[in-house]
Amino acid sequence: MEAQDEARVLRDLEQIRRDRMVGAAIRGGMPRLILRSALPTASKDYEFCFVGIPGAAGAASVVYVCLKSAADTYSWKSWAAG
Repeated sequence: MEAQDEARVLRDLEQIRRDRMVGAAIRGGMPRLILRSALPTASKDYEFCFVGIPGAAGAASVVYVCLKSAADTYSWKSWAAG
C-alpha cells in the first residue's frame, strides 16, 4: 500500500471512530442521535443522518432521517414518533 493510500485509510478510520453513531458502537457503546430543538435545512451534509426532536409537554418526540429524492432534492422524513 502506498503511503498516500495508507494515510487516507488512517484518516477514514479516525473519522469513523469519532462518529457519534458508528464510533459509539465500535467502542462498545450505544449509538446516539443528534438532538435539536428544530430540524436543520435538509442537504447533502445531512443525507442518512437521524435527528431527534424532543417533544414538549403533551407532545411526542420525533426522529427524522434526511433523504434525497429521485429529483435530487433533500428532505426530512419522519422515522418514528413516541
